[in-house]
Amino acid sequence: MNKDELRKHCLQKRLTLSEADYAQFNFSVYQHFFSGIDLSFIKVVHTFLPITARREVDTWLIIDRIRREFPHIRISIPRTETRTHTLENFYFEGLHQLVTTSWEFRSPGKAFRQNPKN
Repeated sequence: MNKDELRKHCLQKRLTLSEADYAQFNFSVYQHFFSGIDLSFIKVVHTFLPITARREVDTWLIIDRIRREFPHIRISIPRTETRTHTLENFYFEGLHQLVTTSWEFRSPGKAFRQNPKN
């Protein structure tokens, strides 16, 4: 099975999950993340924003808890620059900086500054 076939196969499996199974899967990932990582010394967490219509892991659960309970941690999120096929990273400051892309997912808008290089 090549990469494209594997992606299609995994997407089909995710799309067949019931709402209850999807919610349980997301909660399991959330629990595993917070039970397995000591966040007291972490300064930045990089994560993707999920395409929930494609049943990707709902990272919003993790993002929301970090923002509430660990205000010293900055959240870094990616944006794909389609013209150059590059990935740019941004600090997530709030929903106001996100736009819905042509691929139907949320991403930082063009007006927001990238993360510093250091």
